[in-house]
Amino acid sequence: MGGWKEGFGVSTRVSALAPVAAVGLLVLSVVFQGESGDIRKGALPWTASLGALCLVLCCLGVINAHRSNPNRWILIGGWWTSLAMIGIAGFMLAIGVGDVLGIEEEDVGVFSWIPLIGMAFGLLSMAPALVVLGIGATRSALLPVWGRAAIWVAALAFPSFMVFTGLTDGTLEFVGSNGLLGVFGLSWLVLGLALLRISPQAGA
Repeated sequence: MGGWKEGFGVSTRVSALAPVAAVGLLVLSVVFQGESGDIRKGALPWTASLGALCLVLCCLGVINAHRSNPNRWILIGGWWTSLAMIGIAGFMLAIGVGDVLGIEEEDVGVFSWIPLIGMAFGLLSMAPALVVLGIGATRSALLPVWGRAAIWVAALAFPSFMVFTGLTDGTLEFVGSNGLLGVFGLSWLVLGLALLRISPQAGA
C-alpha cells in the first residue's frame, strides 16, 4: 500500500470500477429525488454521499496511476478533487443521519455549519480542482487523449450544472440539471475506462 503521494495504492482496476458504482448511485439519487427537489427525502443523501466517495477512489487511482511519472499538478488536482468530493459526501451524510435521528438544524446550533462549510468547499472547489487535475494529466500524457478529455468535460459540466440549477426551476431545471449531472457522471466513466488502458507496470 502506497502513501498519500501514491494515492494510498488504489489500483487502476478499483479506480476504474468506482465510477461505475458512482454513476449507478447517481441514477438512484435522481430517482429518489424525483421532481420534489428535496435533498432530505428517503435514500437520496445516502446514495449521493456513497457516489461521491466512489469518485474519491477514482481520484486516488489517477494519482497512483501516475506514480511512475509524477507531477505536482496531478498530486494537487487529485487530492483537491478528492477533498471536494469528501466535503459534499460529508454534507449529504449529515443530512441522512439528521433525517434518521429526527434532528433539525436548530437543534445542533453552530455544529450545523460544519457540514455546510464542507459542502460549500466541495461545490466551489470541484471545477478548479478538476482543471488542475486536467493540466496534470495533459502534461504527463500517460492517459489516452480521450481520458484526458473526460477530465476537462467534467470540469466544464459541473459548474454548468450549478449555474443551470440556479437559473431555472420546475421541469426545465429537473431535466437540464440532471442532464448535465449525467454528463459529469459519464465523464468519470470514460476516465475509469482510460485508467484501464494504463499498463500494469505504470499504475496497477
